[in-house]
Amino acid sequence: MALKSEQGSAGARLQSTEADRKMKGYQTIVIILIVAELMVAEAAVLAGGTRNKGKERVMHEGPKVLIKSTALTSNIVSRHKNSDLHEIYLAPYRYIEKEAKAVATFMEAAYFNNSGAVQGYVVLTQEAPAKGVTLRGNVRGLTPGKHGIRIHEFGDIRDHCRADRTGQVYNPYKVKMQESNIEVKEDGTAEFVLTDKTLTLVGGRSIIGRSIVIDQEPDDDFTRSGRATRRAVLCGVIGRAD
Repeated sequence: MALKSEQGSAGARLQSTEADRKMKGYQTIVIILIVAELMVAEAAVLAGGTRNKGKERVMHEGPKVLIKSTALTSNIVSRHKNSDLHEIYLAPYRYIEKEAKAVATFMEAAYFNNSGAVQGYVVLTQEAPAKGVTLRGNVRGLTPGKHGIRIHEFGDIRDHCRADRTGQVYNPYKVKMQESNIEVKEDGTAEFVLTDKTLTLVGGRSIIGRSIVIDQEPDDDFTRSGRATRRAVLCGVIGRAD
């Protein structure tokens, strides 16, 4: 029974992979056709248009294309059936045959004086580019309660997590961020699993080489607004692990 279940799961994965490849191929063909039409239109404009049977010069216009980045799934949208405006939504895509994996080992902030009491790590995985990144971590030595956790722009954690070195919270799509916290128990430990669909481990917007920071304060509207000082308690550089 278990063997049948595994075979069924393998078959489903193969079908899913084949479907993804077909969709990618379809999207590529449509984009090529749109770009080709744009090139023809541009060539006609550069050549001064064409002449109709009445020898009148006619200028041609190609389709209007709006390309946007998205943290979700790539898609092509026509505004209206009678409109030549097309929107192309491109997810951070790079085809990967296996799960992408990264890891970060936390370093404690300066005011702990290298006590070694505050430690932890996080493993980051991504099944497919459009599915986001899942973080599975374990920390100890923190005060009980909520602590904000975020990916920051830079992987420079010299001087024990100084904010001017790690930079701002990494938000490449300028989306409105939701709360991102871990819950520390009374004994100072926490095990957590978080998923962020706006993050990726592959492509130009990969978080590999950036830093992951856990703050003393919870992540909420007040701290995200910049009106409150955020104090890092742990930080680590995200490195590839596969």
